[in-house]
Amino acid sequence: HLTAIMVKPSAGTAGLAELLTDQRINAVVQGPGLGLGEETRAMVATALASKAAGASAGAGATNKRIVLD
Repeated sequence: HLTAIMVKPSAGTAGLAELLTDQRINAVVQGPGLGLGEETRAMVATALASKAAGASAGAGATNKRIVLD
């Protein structure tokens, strides 16, 4: 199944932060399936604050794309 290579579940913000360190992953999409609420805000904040999003552009920043739908 094609989505098996495109979908990676994560266990909360800690799981997402760990997932974003994987150099093989080059994009993260967060959409309506996350729902609404504090946990969703925390997940989005984690993605945007990560080196994957270029939060620390330069040293250690990666070339991942973060998409918020």
